[in-house]
Amino acid sequence: MVPVSCLHELIEAQARRSPHATAVAFEGQRLTYAELELRAARLAAHLQELGAGPDVRVGLLVERSLEMALGLLAILKAGAAYVPIDPAYPPERVAFMLSDADAKLVLTQGSLCEKLGDHCAVQVRIDEFDWNLPREPLKGDAGPENLAYVIYTSGSTGRPKGVAIEHRNIVSYVLGVTERLRLEPGMAHATVSTIAADLGNTVIFPALATGGCLHVISQERAESHALLSEYFARERIDVLKIVPSHLAALQSGKDPQAVMPARRVASASRRPTA
Repeated sequence: MVPVSCLHELIEAQARRSPHATAVAFEGQRLTYAELELRAARLAAHLQELGAGPDVRVGLLVERSLEMALGLLAILKAGAAYVPIDPAYPPERVAFMLSDADAKLVLTQGSLCEKLGDHCAVQVRIDEFDWNLPREPLKGDAGPENLAYVIYTSGSTGRPKGVAIEHRNIVSYVLGVTERLRLEPGMAHATVSTIAADLGNTVIFPALATGGCLHVISQERAESHALLSEYFARERIDVLKIVPSHLAALQSGKDPQAVMPARRVASASRRPTA
């Protein structure tokens, strides 16, 4: 049995195995595993200087982009836990989540700062960060029982609730799904969901822990059969994890197969009722 470790350590190990392979892609922009690790480490050091550490919650309010993956990994490398927030949320929900999670820091982009209102958390604008600063992260003290992230329910049946995910939980999931789906190095994975939902997180880590390339799909493209099929035709996608309703909507176009991955599709199905 593989010993349980921290989530970011799985990615660090993969970066050592394939430093020059592409780790993340977004609309023509790409980062290798070495570049992802270096930038995330420098941002992690800055977050640690601001107080990030084990079980400290850091808000993550960013658009789908390379910065989304960088920010998420940097928070984990700092030893802290991220709280993913969808940029489409109204300011009231953003304020509630940051307050309820007791977030001390918020990693965001300049164009989204107005969503934060007068919340007292320290803001770090990832799009203004100087990636050339020679910062080295302090030794992180997070362990398997520390928080990796806190994800909030939709609140459709009442007040949204934060669900705390420990490193050992998500690491066990990554190891299990890697074996179950027979994920291999070099596979191209597409993420079409918001990271404010559980599915948006659980597609990222198996990709980066197995040497895959994570294709971050913009919301506009993810909601359009024409735009997504154009992307899939240009970039071979091997693995897609998607909710059934989203998949059904995308397949309503002329060519349903155009938005299907080449090798693996993971999608939940409703159990038949008696």
